[in-house]
Amino acid sequence: MSLSPEGRVHRLLSIFAKTGREGECTRAFDRFPDTVRATLWELAGLAPEERPILACFRDAGHWTLITTERVLIRASDHTRRLPWSDIENATVGTGHMTVALASGLQGKLTLDRLTVICRDGEAVELELEPGPSFIGVWNVLKTLGSLGAKGP
Repeated sequence: MSLSPEGRVHRLLSIFAKTGREGECTRAFDRFPDTVRATLWELAGLAPEERPILACFRDAGHWTLITTERVLIRASDHTRRLPWSDIENATVGTGHMTVALASGLQGKLTLDRLTVICRDGEAVELELEPGPSFIGVWNVLKTLGSLGAKGP
């Protein structure tokens, strides 16, 4: 199924809203303050036709941005760019999940590390905000894995 850029935005934000919710530093790109949006836009180096959709922004050195074309992950002074077509799945490491589930009432809501599995077998770890926003981003990334196999 081929989606327009506007369709991609709508579909992914709908998945995020249904399976998670906005957090302190995770939300739809358009819901960030102007200063954060300007910083992300500058640091991400988006293509003219690429639209930012969803982000987890801690600071200029630590953020994840999902766009209509790819996922960008900034950790310290390195930015990783993963086209949708490279993404196969998103998962949580067994050890991390075991610790989270054993942590008490919050369980899955304490998760903060997600692993993106690429089609070539590479695993790329993201550090995200724990809570419902983590679950929402996880579901968005799993959707990208299924869309990537068919093309955006």
